[in-house]
Amino acid sequence: MSKNDKKYLKIVLDPIRVSAEYKPEFGQGSKGGGLSLKKFQSLYQSDPFYCWFGLDNPLMYTAHKVAGGMTSVYRQIGIGCEKLFRTILQDCLGLSVEDSSWSYEAHTADGRVRKLHLDGRVPLDKIKDKVALRKFRQWMKDSASLIQIDSDILLHYRAEKWAVITGVTGTSEPLLSTYDFLEDVVGYDLAAFFSRNQEILKNEVDSVLRKLLKP
Repeated sequence: MSKNDKKYLKIVLDPIRVSAEYKPEFGQGSKGGGLSLKKFQSLYQSDPFYCWFGLDNPLMYTAHKVAGGMTSVYRQIGIGCEKLFRTILQDCLGLSVEDSSWSYEAHTADGRVRKLHLDGRVPLDKIKDKVALRKFRQWMKDSASLIQIDSDILLHYRAEKWAVITGVTGTSEPLLSTYDFLEDVVGYDLAAFFSRNQEILKNEVDSVLRKLLKP
């Protein structure tokens, strides 16, 4: 393992492990933490129609658990990687947790207020290393010139003059690739981190899926 691998793996894996404990709610609300197999069968057996079709079958419970659990796995991977991205910004650019975090409130059509969080933030005045600051300023300048070009890809963001980088590899282009941005501008090779730790990541996901497949 390289420096920070153990720390970064924990950031990614801890949320994924949460998915192993997923239990479907079956319309009963999330306060109870989902239903166990026994409670599921009791609920379904109380409905004659469900009983006639045998929907209280443990395999039906497993199917619900796997379907919801898979969604949970995807969501938790996203949560872990979002936190990892901010941590890399903090470690490489000398930022605090507060420096690298940003959120805003949005009003929904039904009048509710949602608090949305961005993956990360980099205040230039918080970057103390002059070389790192120069690299970041140059990336911002190059990125700004790129987003004035119309594009059918991610049109909504381009129209709003947002710089968009995605998870493509092998481009050697920090204006397009998240991995190249982190390696060339921030100073951390995230693709190499995932590559050298892929067996650990695969084994953890495999373990979670096997637990979800049990009734």
